[in-house]
Order: sequence, then structure tokens, then C-alpha cells
Amino acid sequence: MPSYHGASIASASRTNVRKKPIPSCFQLKSGDNPVWEFPVRKYSAVTEFRYKAFISYSHLDRRWAKWLLRKLEGYKIPKQIAGQKFDETKRRLGVFFRDREELPAASCLDSKIREAVHQSEFLIILCSPNAVGSVGVNAEIDEFVAHHGADKILCCIIGGEPGAHGKAPGHAEDCFPPSLRNLQVGTGRIPLAADAREIGDGKKAALQKLIAGLLGVGLNQLIRRENRRERKRLVGISVASVALAITMAGLALDSLAANRQAKIEQERAEELISFMLDDLVRNKLLKVGNLRIVDSVTKKLVDHYSQQDDSKLSPQGLSRKALTFSQLGLTYLRQNHEELARKLFEQALQSTSSLLARNPDDPEIIYSHMQALYFIAFLESVTGNYSQALNAFNQRAKLGHQLDGQDLRMLVAMELGNTDIHAGGILIELGRYQEAKSSFERGFAIRTKLLEQFPENRHDLENNLAGANHYMALANEFVGEPAKALEYAQRSNNIYQRLWHEDPEDLRDRTNLARSLRWLAETEVAVGDIDAAQEHLKQALVHHKIAIDFEPDDNPRLVDRCVSAVALADIFLSQKKFDAILPLFSAHCAREKELLAPTHFKVRQRLLGYRLELIRLERELNATSSPADMTQEIKTLYALLSKESSEIRHSDAGLKTILRFAIDAALVAARSEELPEADLWLKNTMAELAQLNQPLHPVVKRQQRIATALLAAQHSTE
Repeated sequence: MPSYHGASIASASRTNVRKKPIPSCFQLKSGDNPVWEFPVRKYSAVTEFRYKAFISYSHLDRRWAKWLLRKLEGYKIPKQIAGQKFDETKRRLGVFFRDREELPAASCLDSKIREAVHQSEFLIILCSPNAVGSVGVNAEIDEFVAHHGADKILCCIIGGEPGAHGKAPGHAEDCFPPSLRNLQVGTGRIPLAADAREIGDGKKAALQKLIAGLLGVGLNQLIRRENRRERKRLVGISVASVALAITMAGLALDSLAANRQAKIEQERAEELISFMLDDLVRNKLLKVGNLRIVDSVTKKLVDHYSQQDDSKLSPQGLSRKALTFSQLGLTYLRQNHEELARKLFEQALQSTSSLLARNPDDPEIIYSHMQALYFIAFLESVTGNYSQALNAFNQRAKLGHQLDGQDLRMLVAMELGNTDIHAGGILIELGRYQEAKSSFERGFAIRTKLLEQFPENRHDLENNLAGANHYMALANEFVGEPAKALEYAQRSNNIYQRLWHEDPEDLRDRTNLARSLRWLAETEVAVGDIDAAQEHLKQALVHHKIAIDFEPDDNPRLVDRCVSAVALADIFLSQKKFDAILPLFSAHCAREKELLAPTHFKVRQRLLGYRLELIRLERELNATSSPADMTQEIKTLYALLSKESSEIRHSDAGLKTILRFAIDAALVAARSEELPEADLWLKNTMAELAQLNQPLHPVVKRQQRIATALLAAQHSTE
């Protein structure tokens, strides 16, 4: 749900119906729609204030006021911002005034409150239905505006619904006090509003908005500084943990003490390493987005394990070694070092295979081998070896069913659900759509049941369920159920929206939200709702940018942003907005020649590179009267496409690419005599499509109709 920035105040009705007597020190204008008339005073020229802000609230909301006061007065300003705005030694926001007495219904502000308002630089209003009917809150707003103006009013929504006034009888559920609504009407000032409700920004993000307003800095700047501070703290933990774990492991292995003591020390070291992998790396460092520290911690652990004899490691230690190698393999894969990643994944699989041969019935070892198989399957899918990827996923499924009924039931169930979902994705690429749908349905059922059984893991399990909804949408697109596809896509996005609102600083949740907005848009394109798709893609790009601003070197996030930009560019092409395409790519497809080249080893990025080139060709084709200059570029692309494996050419993205290429080449040939082979390319592509004997995605069907029309036009000309 979007946060409110004052505009919602303007949307509220201007009719004010008071339930309490109006203090005699204020006057009302005549007429049916009374508006507060502020006492005429000259604004104060105070430059030094006793209080940073006056917190105005209904005393029915005193718990919120106490919470806010404690958070604001305890907040430590990030050093870099303090150095910009204040003396670096002054790291606190200042003193805040919170009145503890309720104003009588028919009274004016007493001298103490009036003086506190005058001596406050800002006014913070806790907006709720209680505040709407509070004489004190309305009087404090009027007093602040009369003395200081409206520039430094901040609002924090804690209950009710913005804009509810006028939509229902009375204003019991509205949250903006009448004086605040009239302020916008009378002055045109729109105060900043943070939404602390769970369905809004949430407490943490709302507090950050208020602090940013008090400091006069941008919200993104403040969040970046806070995250840097958190990362520095985690770096200290990381470095200390690495040193301690490796020292303990070394002492344990080299110790001359009794074997039993050495074993105890080794187990302690392995427990610490497990903490670093599971809690520190996966749950904390990745959450704040510091990939360099993740890589550094993982490399140190790999260096440690590389020097150890596997025979001296316990089964748990060997399992952690495999997981460490896999984690570093992901690091290298993220950095586009395919050979290093493959070597590490294979080493991890070798370790778990050796363990499994010695302990074929050990549940934890079977589970470790399942994890190692996942990384192999993931690498094969990334490089377009879909049959090999499916084989690895099938092996995982067999191991998972072997563990059925063991103590690891939640972990195993999660792996089985993940295997069904990921295998379904591979089946989509192989053109086996009904099988894919069945696989998705099994994974969806497992993830739904897990959420019911383990509500304490709600965040992670809802994240998984949101992904399952997306894949159900995808399956229904292919089997010709557009209404169901759209329903699942909307469910997926709704879950991701809610998870992000719960913790707006979690970069994984923000990235997932951006991706889900694109997924929703792609489904909307498939069902023909282009306007909605365009809006959702624009929203996705906003979230992509914020996530990348925190970690500019994160290659997968850079690619994801470009995928969303390319999807929006396709819409611009359909709307003939040719001039909007290049600025879009310039803003959102950074390092495209490195990350999105048609020669890239990752098939997704390779096909995206083709797609980028095709969009440029189509733009030029519509913008130029001489397409002959494009012929060499088209021939180069065709040569590259011809080298792709049949699995890649016949995958979902592959079909869209080769058919779209053939259409573009035919259009160039129709306007130029320098590409006679284009007609043959189009005929061969259509024949290749006919031989597949499989359902086609709605987008491919539309391209197929265009190609059929082009062939018919060529035939009539002949």
C-alpha cells in the first residue's frame, strides 16, 4: 500500500463536523462549511529552539506517543550526516516535547503548552481517529501554524484511514484532524505524512521518514547511511567470527590433547562456521545487501576447508564444507566466472557423494546431497542444458521422498516443494507444459501446507508461496487459461507487496517485489491488458533502482532491472513511442555490453541480449527509410542464433526470439533487396514451429499470426 505524503490530506472532504465544543479563543467563518480561522500573528524568527519537535497526539494514543518519543530521543544520527548538518560530536536529534495532560474539552491551550509550541522547531502529529476528535490536537496545530507557518509540520498515521472523511457518515474512521485538513485548504501546504500502520510503511520505515524530515535529508540518503552503519557492525562480527572459527578448527585438528577434547573443539568450530553460513551470511549480510562481505567471509571459509583433510572432518563438517563451496560457487556465478563456479559445485557434490556412499541412510547426509544437487541443477539451467538440469532435479526428488517421515520434515518438505517448482520451470523450457503444470501444482500444494503447519516461519514460507503463485500463473498462460493466470499473478504480487511493507529495508523483499511486478505485467501482456502492464513495469523499475543504489555491483539485480526495462520497451514499440526506448535503456540497462551480450554464457542473459538488439532493429526499422544498413547486423545475429542448441531455440524465450528475428528480417527484406535469404529464414522458422506439436504462449501465437500474414503477402506478390 503506498505511503501518504500529504496529498491524501487534500483528498479528504472539506466539511468539518465537530463532536466537541469549540474553544472560544478561535472563531468560525460563517457558512455551511466552517473553516478554522487562525489568529493573526507574525511568524516567529526564532533560530534557536528549545525543542526539536512538539509531539501532538490524543491521549488515547499515549502508547504511540511514548514509543515515538523514545525512538526519536534515542536515535543516533549517522556520522556522515551529522558531519554535514551539525557538529560531528552532536549525534542526537535533540529534545522533544510530549504533553502528559489532556486539554479540557472547552479550554484553550495553557501558557506552558503554548510556550512549548513556540519553542519547537517542528510539529509532529500522530494522526488517528482519536486525534480527529481531540480539541487539544486541533488547537496545537492551529497554534503552531499561527506562530511558525506550515513548513515544518510532519504527520505520522497510526490508525484510521486517510481520506475516509466524506466517504462514510461522520468521520469516525478518518485519521486527519480537521485543522490539518483545513491547513491544506487554506494555505496549500501539504505536510509530509509517514504511515506507521502495518498495511502502510510500518513502524520502522515511518520512523525513518520522520527522522529524514527532521534532519532535512533525503529518505534514501538516510537509509543508505543507516545500512552502512549496520554493515560495518556486521563486518566486525564477520571478521571476528572467521578468525575465531578458523583458529578453533586449527587448534582442534592440531591439538596434542586427548581425542575427545579435540573432537569437542572441532564441533564447536563447526557450529560457529554453521552460524556464519546460515545466520550471518544468509540471513543478515544478504538482507542488508553487502555482497563484498558475503564473498569475503565465504572465501575465507573455503581457504580454511581447502587445507583440511576430508578424513579428519566429521560428517557434519564435511556437509558444511560442501555448503561453503556451493556458496562460493554462487558468488563466482554471480560474477560471471562459470568455470570457477562449476568446479566448486562439482567439488561440493563430490564431498556429499562420498559421504552418502559411506552413510546411505543418514537423513542429514541425504539432505546435504540434495542441496549439492540443487546447485548443479541450477548451473545447468542457467547455461541452457535443460535436460541435464531436469535429471538433477529428479535425483533430488527421489532423495527427498526417501527422507519422508524423518525428523527433518520441514526442511525436506521445503526441498521437495522447491524441486517441484524448479523442475516445472525446466519442463516449461522443454515445451512439456502439462507436465510443468502438474509439477507446479504439487509444489504449490506443499508450500501451502507448510505455511499452515509452521506459521512461525511465515516470512520465508509466504515468500516461497508467492513464487509458487507466479509459476501457477505461468503454467495457466501456456495451457490457455488466461483468467486463472491473471488471478495467480495478482495473488503472487499481493504477497510480495505485503512482505515488503513489513520490512522495506530488506533488499531481498524489495527485489522480489520488483520482479513480481514484472511477472504480473508479463501476464497482463499475455491476456492483453497493456495499460496495466505498463504501469506495473514502471513501478518495478522504481524498486529495481532503489535496490541497486544500495549495491551497484550486484549483477543479477542489474540484469533483473534490464529485463523489466526491455519488457517496457516492447510496450513502447507497440505504442509507436520510439523516442522513449533509448532513454529507457540508457537509464536501466547498465553495463549491457558486458552483462547482456548475445555471446554471454548464461542463456537468460544471452537471449536478453538478442532481445535488446531486436528492439533496436525494430526501432530503426520504423525510424529510417533505408533499412539496407541493417543487413549485416541481421546476418550476424542469425549466425549466432543458428548455433544455439535445439533446447534453447525451442524454449519459451528461444521461440519468442527466433520467430521475432525471422519477422524482423522479413520486414527488412520487404523494403530492401539486400537480404533475399530472409524469406527462407521465415519459412524455415515457421516449419520448425509446426514440428514442435506443442501449445504456444499467447505472445508467440501473436507473432505466429504476423509471420503467417507476411508469408501470405510474399506468396501473393510471387
